[in-house]
Amino acid sequence: MNRGMKKKDAALALGASCYVDSTDKDQMAAHHGTFDLLLDTAPVTAEMSTMLLLLGPAGRYVTVGVTHDGKKMEFENGQILGKDNAVCGSTYGSLSQLQDMMIFCSRHNITADCEVMPMSELSEALEKNDKGTLKRLRLSVVRQEKLDALKKQQSRSISAGGTWGTFS
Repeated sequence: MNRGMKKKDAALALGASCYVDSTDKDQMAAHHGTFDLLLDTAPVTAEMSTMLLLLGPAGRYVTVGVTHDGKKMEFENGQILGKDNAVCGSTYGSLSQLQDMMIFCSRHNITADCEVMPMSELSEALEKNDKGTLKRLRLSVVRQEKLDALKKQQSRSISAGGTWGTFS
């Protein structure tokens, strides 16, 4: 699910079974009550009256990270009562939780697909993120020396016949 259709092809190519344009009222209505879990990673506060309608019985809406728009998450109690729904939030997790996630990803061959840009292009990266024009679904902005070290590590690994991966 995303705002607009720009990321549909990428989402489906990465294994999504369907795609929902959250700006399309008909698509949203077609999915009322169908989600067990909504994991919100968006940098803006969701319109909860719309999102909570998507949850099925005992469904969970989980937001991770911190939004930057300054809005409050608001909804009426009645929107989650009756269907036994819940709204939860989390930061990114403890070190042990991150390790568990990495192990899970490794076992299930889940890899990162990132667009990497040097820190000197931070303004451009933030603009791309806000406009939704990233080539990939995630963005990593790193200091130039880290990017140079990563490229050096990659070239050594490839020349030695090995493989490597990074997660962000």
